[in-house]
Amino acid sequence: MALENTKPDTFSAFSEARCLAQGSLSDAALAARSYLDQHPARRALILQDSTSRPVDLDLSGDEDLLVRKAEHFMVTPAEIGSATSRAITLLPRHWERLSTQRSSPSAVLRKLIDQARHDPQQQIVDLIRHHQNLAYRFC
Repeated sequence: MALENTKPDTFSAFSEARCLAQGSLSDAALAARSYLDQHPARRALILQDSTSRPVDLDLSGDEDLLVRKAEHFMVTPAEIGSATSRAITLLPRHWERLSTQRSSPSAVLRKLIDQARHDPQQQIVDLIRHHQNLAYRFC
């Protein structure tokens, strides 16, 4: 039940409370464009299904141009495998505990995170939280 997904991402196009299409970004963009051509006073929204984040894609131009735009649109990829330095805040008791470990604080934290990632119960909790966040962003 890991959150990693190897399938290509899908997108959904919406207008008001109606789903216009779901599929590739090209499919969603073409459906949104068609809807807007028929209903110029309305609005359409395209969401990336895996994140529920809106996609800001220019829907102007003919269908071929729109498909090319969608195919070359850069959706922010998850940075897998790259180390990123970020600051975290710990309480003194946490730093004391880390100082008693054989490995560096970073290594200990990575090990704890990896243990949590492989714990089936934690995976269920993480998956529920992930879907709650998606629903919240969607709303």
